[in-house]
Parts: sequence; C-alpha cells; structure tokens
Amino acid sequence: MAEDGTELRRLTNEFKNSPGFKVHSEISNNRRSIRIVSRNKEELVQSIAFLRKQAVAGPSMSSNDSPSLALALEEVARRLESFVSSVYDLVDYTRRYCRKLYEKTEYAKEVQSEIDKHFIFEQDYKMAQGLRSISAHVETLQNSMNLTQPRAEQVTPCKIQVKLLLTWDEWNDNQRRMLEAMKDDVDVQEFAERYYRKVEVFYSWLWKRQSEIHAKELREAEELRLRAKEAYDKLFPTSA
Repeated sequence: MAEDGTELRRLTNEFKNSPGFKVHSEISNNRRSIRIVSRNKEELVQSIAFLRKQAVAGPSMSSNDSPSLALALEEVARRLESFVSSVYDLVDYTRRYCRKLYEKTEYAKEVQSEIDKHFIFEQDYKMAQGLRSISAHVETLQNSMNLTQPRAEQVTPCKIQVKLLLTWDEWNDNQRRMLEAMKDDVDVQEFAERYYRKVEVFYSWLWKRQSEIHAKELREAEELRLRAKEAYDKLFPTSA
C-alpha cells in the first residue's frame, strides 16, 4: 500500500461516488428533515401549553379582551403554519425525487401508492393543505382559531373553527365537502399528533423498502467504507 495516502484517497473517493453511498445519504437527509418536522410539531405543542396557561391566568377566554392571550394564540397559529408547511415540503420533495430517480419502474408506482394512501387521499392531508394555503395566501390561522371552554377538570382545547374556515372561498370541492361534513371543530394538538404519526409510518416504510431494493449497493458501499477505514488505520496507526 502506498504510504503517501494514495490508496486511502482512491478508496474514499470510490466510496463517496458509489450508488450505495448516495442511497445512504438520501436516507440520512430524510431523517434530518423528519427531525425538523418533529421539532416543529413539538414547538406547536409547547405553544398550545403556553396558551392554556395564559387562558387560566387571564380574565377572559376571549383574545379580544387579553393582549397576552392574543399573542399566545398568534404563536400557536405561527407554529401550526410551520408544521404543516414542513410536512408538505418533505412529502413533495420525496414524491418528486422518487419519480425522477425511479422513473418508469414498479417501485416508483409503489411509492406513489403509499403517498396516496398516507397523504393524498387522507382527510388530515387535505386539511393541512388548506391550512397551508390560508396562511400563505390569505391571512394567519389566528382568525379561525380559539379556545373552547372546557368542562370541569378537562384540559382547555385549542381548536380551529370549521365555520370560519368555510368562509374562505378558495377551498377546492373535495376540501369544502370534507369541512361541511365535519361535526366538530379541529383540535389543533390532536390533529398535529395524528398527522405526524402518518409521516412516521410512511417514512419508516420508505426507508425499509429503499434498504431492500438497494441492498447490494448498500453492502458494496459498506465494504468500501471498511476498506477505506483499514487503509486509514494503517496510514495513521493509533498509539498503543
């Protein structure tokens, strides 16, 4: 082996240019994006908890009578906007990436089928898309959000009022029918937790399938990584 590190550089470059490394990098990038979505969801939950504290401390359940309550409600709306937008960006990127990489393959159809099942045809996805559009093009969600008076010993829920959502005239036909059929307003925290679980389930499936389909490439990349590590250890031996 060349002592000047030529072999190490060759193996390192071969490893980084291997198909398996690219697959592994894509999965790692998706995992980082999932962590961002998770943080957005947790920050939303925290903002709801703070809103509840403000509601308990304030003299009224109406945000019009309490500036601090109005600010807390605005923060919940902002966090909800961030959460639904980050989910959309992640799923849309995955859809486009897989369509391009696996064009005209059965796996591309399989991925799209799973996206349809977990998102496109799901009520929560349709709701999230509408909320994202409202916040981006019309107004903040704050105008359609409020606290509902709880029963004794119940936690105060923060809900999106469906009747106010329906006043927006940009819902598509499917979304409007969905809203009109809803009997209850949307509990923000329950919606976020439920929607995030769908993200987790889909990406767990996706990573498992990618690992199966690219098993050979991933194995070859791991072999290259180990060979590069061996070359590194020989070039830079650790002291006994």
